[in-house]
Amino acid sequence: MQHNPALPFKLDLESASIWLDGLYMANTRECCRVLYPMLKALNASTVEPRLRFAILEKCRTTVSRLDKELLPYFLNKAFPLDAKTRKIASLSSRFFGELATGYRQIAEAESFAEDFDLPDQMRVVASAFEYFANSLLRSAQIFEAQAPMFWSFVFGLFRRAEEQGLCHSAQPDQASDADFVAQYFKVAVLFWMAAPGRLSQQDMQWLFDFLTARAELVRIEATPVSGGTRAVFYFDPAVGGSIMPVPARASVDKPGLRFLFMERLLNEFRAEIRAHGKPEESPLNVVLARLGDRLPHQPEMTARRALASVGMEASTQAVGRVALRAASDSSRVLWSNLDLLELAPPNSDLGSEGFGSKSTGTFAAALASGSGATVESFAIGFSDMRAAKVYRSDLPGFYIVDLGGRFFRTGDLLSLNTDDEIVQVGIVRAGQIYNGQFCYNVELFGNHPRVVRFSSDSSANRLHKGLMFETDSDWPATLVVPRVKLRCGDNILVEEQGVKKTLRVAKLMEANSNFCHIALTAAEASA
Repeated sequence: MQHNPALPFKLDLESASIWLDGLYMANTRECCRVLYPMLKALNASTVEPRLRFAILEKCRTTVSRLDKELLPYFLNKAFPLDAKTRKIASLSSRFFGELATGYRQIAEAESFAEDFDLPDQMRVVASAFEYFANSLLRSAQIFEAQAPMFWSFVFGLFRRAEEQGLCHSAQPDQASDADFVAQYFKVAVLFWMAAPGRLSQQDMQWLFDFLTARAELVRIEATPVSGGTRAVFYFDPAVGGSIMPVPARASVDKPGLRFLFMERLLNEFRAEIRAHGKPEESPLNVVLARLGDRLPHQPEMTARRALASVGMEASTQAVGRVALRAASDSSRVLWSNLDLLELAPPNSDLGSEGFGSKSTGTFAAALASGSGATVESFAIGFSDMRAAKVYRSDLPGFYIVDLGGRFFRTGDLLSLNTDDEIVQVGIVRAGQIYNGQFCYNVELFGNHPRVVRFSSDSSANRLHKGLMFETDSDWPATLVVPRVKLRCGDNILVEEQGVKKTLRVAKLMEANSNFCHIALTAAEASA
């Protein structure tokens, strides 16, 4: 072992203990100022695994105490935070992230199985997952995203733990040591799937605690059907951060897939919502839907036809196509009530009087039959579109969408073009059987977005295309953009039809490898 000059102590447990015991905990800022660089330096150093483990174990209590002291800097505060406060507030997530990195390094050491007995191996892996999950929670509570490699590390650790026999599946209704090891892995994955950036800080904490207390109700198994129950989602540990709804006939040909059985957890979730009265008004109903609960709906509804485009680029093209068509034909009458998410009729047989729509559903039907396939204007090919049947659910803001048997991931961006006049954009959340077909549950972001160009300091003034949505909330607008590095408080330059405007990132509501959805606010006035 070589001593890292950035470390404030010699690389032995006695020196590390003396330094840690000498921290002045009464001064939170000073303690953070010296402890965080120490953890980073420790993780950058070559350290014998047993010594690294001993030092990290001594840091646990100190980090937990500092985390509690940092909460007042960001809980119940107006966002975006000023730059100084944001830097302090982000320390909670960063402290937990460094602890997770340290424990992960121990688990990945070549001598891990030789240096640690089985109980300590399980403790190391469980600790890494615990701190990954807590880092995710604190990032969400300051409305920022984790680093791009975060999920690769989480799923990579799960895969390695399985290979070492530390995360094998348990039988239904039986607790095991594997449940202890994988507890916070499940918490992290489910918390992320629930789109916490769309919740209040208090609801984020409630959800995290709820998942932590009931993680053993979720089983991870190697087959899509177990004990007469079908899994809701599956993932491939070799592909970090990719979650898929389980289709009607889930493929089991590919080895290594893992399936999530969540019905017992969802039952507990439903009971918790009912216990607080007026369950139909609970803001947590959307969390149930994001975690795979069946969307409520009216029976035997007829589908509305639409064209679906998947992904950021295809959705931007679809919106641009509709805007260009509207500009070229001033006699066309656009839909009314564009501020309402549920403006679209569930089928083409209903009259338009009660829906603010004049849709007949003929546009998508014509293209699906091939009669519109010769149209090549507006710079978008019909090969990028998919005919879809759209059913409206009884949960506001959610559609049930039949995409013709094609497979999509949880988190895929989806746009629905109806009659070449209105585009609705949303995200694939889960799936369910409806009218005998496997359909996707899609949560809408909004209607009739506008294509804009934007740049930020982090993008070195490079222009990107984004989709701008007007809102009825306190935020003037939200923006869906490709995955770029953005933080709360960053200024971005938005250009639309030659007009440029500087806005500020207020909150990052959701981000994955496909896109970011951010809430905007007015830029700070110049001094």
